[in-house]
Amino acid sequence: MYGLVRDERNITWLEVAGTSHYRNHDFKEAIESFDRMFEVLKHEKLGIPSMQKVIKAISCIDVILSVIGVNLFSIELEYKALKTKCKGLILLEEYEEIAGIHLRLNALNESLKGSFVELKEVS
Repeated sequence: MYGLVRDERNITWLEVAGTSHYRNHDFKEAIESFDRMFEVLKHEKLGIPSMQKVIKAISCIDVILSVIGVNLFSIELEYKALKTKCKGLILLEEYEEIAGIHLRLNALNESLKGSFVELKEVS
């Protein structure tokens, strides 16, 4: 951590936090850490180390998506995970995969209609 400039240090801490939460099965916190990391990175030009961090975070999110079950809490978590994954894929310019995720996000919106929680339509 020493020798890193401020933004690189913040990104590294967010990556470490997300990975740590992921390993402890605190998926909600992991997704939030990765989301914040992607928010910081979207304002920067990505180098190879940053791209590796994004790919690692997306891999963790993929595992989270494969682990969560099917109840209302999981649907909300899946929605947040998919939105966060989209942010990471945008950083990597993987637009074809994003289109497929948007279809899943819209399907989640449809399944939540009529429940006490309704998520905004994805643009």
